[in-house]
Amino acid sequence: MGHDSHSHHVWGMQSPVAVVVLLYPDCIFQVWLTLGIYIAIACCSVLLISLAADRLPKSLRDKKDITCREVGELALNTLKHLKYPYQLILIPLTIYSGLEQGFYGAEWTGVGRAENMYFPA
Repeated sequence: MGHDSHSHHVWGMQSPVAVVVLLYPDCIFQVWLTLGIYIAIACCSVLLISLAADRLPKSLRDKKDITCREVGELALNTLKHLKYPYQLILIPLTIYSGLEQGFYGAEWTGVGRAENMYFPA
């Protein structure tokens, strides 16, 4: 199964969609359907957050410059919340979520797999 060497590269590597098309030509509909669903959910989440989020108070919207003192107070108030156990639980959950997203992203796109790399002859 040959392919044009100039049609499916992204920065010297084959794009993930091109790899799926080349390896599994019968699955292209599922790939585009999955991508479409993912993009639709992302757009809906942006819309939901923009409609449901509270607006900043006018006093905060009009403020242009932030002083070092205000930044320090914000950091101090953030650290004060660490005395509550429920706030401490958020730290490992946040780390886990970040690792999980990286893992799923690498698995879904096939990053790091030798068969998905493009090596020019």
